Amino acid sequence: PNVEAERTRAGLTLDPIASAWGVSVPTASLKLNGKAPITFKEAKILKDLIVEEKTKKNISVNIDMSLEVLFEEAV
Repeated sequence: PNVEAERTRAGLTLDPIASAWGVSVPTASLKLNGKAPITFKEAKILKDLIVEEKTKKNISVNIDMSLEVLFEEAV
C-alpha cells in the first residue's frame, strides 16, 4: 500500500507508531502488514505521524491525501 512508501519516505519506524496506537511493536507490524485490522482511528493517527515526520524533515508532504489513497494497494 501507499502507506508503506509514505512511512519509509518519512523515516517513521514501528516504535512511535506502536506507541501512538497503544500496542506492542509486533502488533503494529501485524497491522501494517495486513495480518491484523487497522481501525479508522489508527489510520488517522498514522497519517498524522507521517505528516508530522515529513514536515519536521522538510520533506514534501500532501496533507490533503485521503486515507483511502494512503491505504490503497499500489499497482
